[in-house]
Amino acid sequence: MLIRILKAIISPFAIIFLIYLGKINLALYYSPNYQKEGNSIYNKDLYKQLQHIRKKLNEGAAEDMQGIYPEGYMFMNALYGITWAEFASELDNNSSKRKEALQEIDWAIEQVFSEKGKAPFAKHQALEYGAFYAGWSNYLLGKRLQIASDSTLFKQFKINSEAIAKVATDTNTPFPSSYISAAWPADITVGIASLSLFDQIATPKHKNAIDIWYNKVQKHLDKHGLIPHETHHKTGQILESARGCSQTLMLYFLYEINPDCINDYKAIYKEKFLTYRFGLPGILEYPKGTKGSGDIDSGPVILDVGGAASIVGQATMIKLGEYEVAKGIRNSIEGFGWSLQNAHSKKYLFGQLAMADVFIAWANATDIPEEKQGIYQEQKNWRFTFQLISSGILMLVMGLLHRFWLK
Repeated sequence: MLIRILKAIISPFAIIFLIYLGKINLALYYSPNYQKEGNSIYNKDLYKQLQHIRKKLNEGAAEDMQGIYPEGYMFMNALYGITWAEFASELDNNSSKRKEALQEIDWAIEQVFSEKGKAPFAKHQALEYGAFYAGWSNYLLGKRLQIASDSTLFKQFKINSEAIAKVATDTNTPFPSSYISAAWPADITVGIASLSLFDQIATPKHKNAIDIWYNKVQKHLDKHGLIPHETHHKTGQILESARGCSQTLMLYFLYEINPDCINDYKAIYKEKFLTYRFGLPGILEYPKGTKGSGDIDSGPVILDVGGAASIVGQATMIKLGEYEVAKGIRNSIEGFGWSLQNAHSKKYLFGQLAMADVFIAWANATDIPEEKQGIYQEQKNWRFTFQLISSGILMLVMGLLHRFWLK
């Protein structure tokens, strides 16, 4: 009787595990579903992700995220608006989806600049409400104005950009505080990227401020020659060296500031943070040879690979021109992240963590150019090692089940 009970319990779990393993292997062949609308080509899978996120936001997901992350409400709405802006950036002016995107971006801007959006941030800092709020909110405005002009929004964008430029040139440290007495360099990097957006949208006026800021950054690098994760808010003294979650994000925005900037860090970054587990690429949370645990910034850290670092790494690797790595990370997220979709929406992790959904959507908004154009050709079978391991596991589990049932 006991054997029969064990068979009844173990066998379904073994079968579910094999189905999951098969799903991961299939997901490694994923490619986005690009559709044509007029003269435009858009990522339909990304559009469905945005539909799911919109529904979750309407159900209070941003408020829920505020209970988990210190800036969850503001950050989720900002990323949502920025992702819509990336989605709409190449759509025709008459596209219905472009008009929809503008409505959603404007809605996100209202949330970010609301009292609820500002509430977690102390107002009186070097930058009003701190570098995190100032950077992400202004970058959102810049992305919105890239899609379509708006005199009211541009006035606010100009004022905010001048404030960021002044801090970039006048302060001793290139990394002003995000919260009272706390500074994370990634936050101001987003703000500097918004200055670059200003110079693309309007008459260029911030190049000097950007150059001054970047020269200061070069004097505050860590022992690896990378931008540190945390610094003293007044002196710029390094409190924590480079980490995968922040370094990967900063490289993405350094490319937005000036593509040449990332050449200063590309080789070191790949050497210290790019890794492979079971043949699949990922981004380490801590530099090779260093150990650490996960926290609110990193998300889950599994086998030293950072969750947030790898999701952002998908987009950053495209900026670095590492398309095979980017595709490997993206498709691993498709499999291990349990992507589920229907005709109208797409979600990850069963839709239970809205911040993960919006981060993945933002990463997916950066296209592999050749893939979007339908001319992408892989250079090698990067899946081979994982498929070989999967085959071995399949044969082992099937063999054990066979012996188990024979008994």
